[in-house]
Amino acid sequence: METRMKFDVVKKEALILDPANALQPRAIPVEVRTDPLTGRTARICHFMRLQWKKPDLEKLVAGTDTPTFKFPGKTIPGIDRAALAALFR
Repeated sequence: METRMKFDVVKKEALILDPANALQPRAIPVEVRTDPLTGRTARICHFMRLQWKKPDLEKLVAGTDTPTFKFPGKTIPGIDRAALAALFR
């Protein structure tokens, strides 16, 4: 049996000064959701459409060629330099 938790939702509207449109007033939808277990609330605002550019993975991978940093001497009691080198390799 599947049980789903239901959040109470109150729909509102917020008025913002839109920086993308010379600070002209713009109404945006806002939802106030209440967690039935904790009573805590969260506000969900839809300022703009969510769009992300696909990352350049080749460029990201190319930046991982540099070695990681090494700790000078024994910095963590009980762990020697060789263990740290293996851990952060």
